[in-house]
Amino acid sequence: YSTFDVTSFLSTGDNAIGVLLGNGWYSQDQNISPATHHPNYGPPRLLFQLNVLYNNGSQLTQVVSDTTWTGRQGPITFDGVYSGEHVDARLEREGWSEVGFVDSLSLWINADVLTSPLGVVSAQIMEPVRMIQEL
Repeated sequence: YSTFDVTSFLSTGDNAIGVLLGNGWYSQDQNISPATHHPNYGPPRLLFQLNVLYNNGSQLTQVVSDTTWTGRQGPITFDGVYSGEHVDARLEREGWSEVGFVDSLSLWINADVLTSPLGVVSAQIMEPVRMIQEL
C-alpha cells in the first residue's frame, strides 16, 4: 500500500475523496500470452483508510472505504504499464471528486466487497513513479 500526507488538501467542513483505479503492476493479463502461467489477481481493488488528527490532538477520525462508496466507469477504458491507456473523454464527469457533485447522466453504483489477494499487506518501500521529462 501507499501512504500520503493529504493535510494540504483538507479544509474545514465537508470534504470529498476521489479515486481512479487502474491495472498498473497489479493486473497485466492483457500483456501476457494466454499460454504463459501467470497469476490472475482480478479487477483492481481499493482498501482506503484516512486518519484525521485534529489540530488540538484530542480526536482521531477514520474514513474507510466500504459499500457506501460509489463508483462508475471512468474515462480510462484500458490501461497497462507497457501498453499505455485508452481514454474516452465523453465519460469524463467534471467535478466528480468534489463536495456536492450530482450526476444524472451516468450510472453510479455502490462498491462491492471483494476477496483480498493472498499475501501480506505492507507499506510500499520505494519512491513513487514520477514524471521526470516531457517530450
